[in-house]
Amino acid sequence: MKSFGHFTEDLDTTRAALKQRSADTMARFKDKSTASNKAIGDRRTELLKKAKEMAADAAARRKDQEDQRAAAKADADEKQAMKDQISAELKAERKEKKDDNEEKMKDRQKKRMSKERTQEKRREAAQKVMDDAG
Repeated sequence: MKSFGHFTEDLDTTRAALKQRSADTMARFKDKSTASNKAIGDRRTELLKKAKEMAADAAARRKDQEDQRAAAKADADEKQAMKDQISAELKAERKEKKDDNEEKMKDRQKKRMSKERTQEKRREAAQKVMDDAG
C-alpha cells in the first residue's frame, strides 16, 4: 500500500504533468493560431496583390482601347478631311468649267448678235438701194 507521502508525491507529479500538458497544449494552440493567422494574412496579402495586378491590367487595357479609339478617330478624321478636300476641289473644278462654258456661250452669243447686226445692216442697205433704184 501507498503511504500518504507517496500518494501526495503522485498527486504533485500528476498535477505537474497536467500543468505541463496544459501549457504544452496552450503553446501548440498559440502556435497553431499564429500559423493560421499568418496563413490568412499571407492569403489576404496575395489576394490584394492579385487584385492590384488585375486592376493595373484592366487600366492598361482600358488605356490601350482608348488609344486605339483615338487613333481610329484620327484616321477617320483624316480620311474625312481628304474627302472634304477632294469634294471641294471637284466643286471648284465644276464651277470653273461652268464659268468657262458660260463665257463661251456669251462669246458665241456676241458673235451671233454681231453677225445678225451686220446682216441686218446689209439688208437695210440692200433695201435702201432697192428703194432708191425703184
